[in-house]
Amino acid sequence: MKVLGQNTNIINLLGCCSQGGDLLVIMELCEKGNLRDYLRLNRENYFYDGPPPLDAIGPLKEDQEVLTFKDLMSFAFQVARGMEYLAQKKVTIIQI
Repeated sequence: MKVLGQNTNIINLLGCCSQGGDLLVIMELCEKGNLRDYLRLNRENYFYDGPPPLDAIGPLKEDQEVLTFKDLMSFAFQVARGMEYLAQKKVTIIQI
């Protein structure tokens, strides 16, 4: 990961230690966790023409946010930019 360099569209490695037993890795913080879980948590709150009036959706559950079509397109664009960066670096993605 150290060879990849910095990019705003990927979670960057800040440091690591592989000596003395366990592998220790320090990475950037993702305040809201991974994108998949964030989208699943908020899937009932997608609105494609902008945010609705608050009384139209009822109370949101704790940790839920209203997502617009613009938000979803922004997420998709950022993921595509991150994948493009990794492809340029010739990174092979292996799913475990």
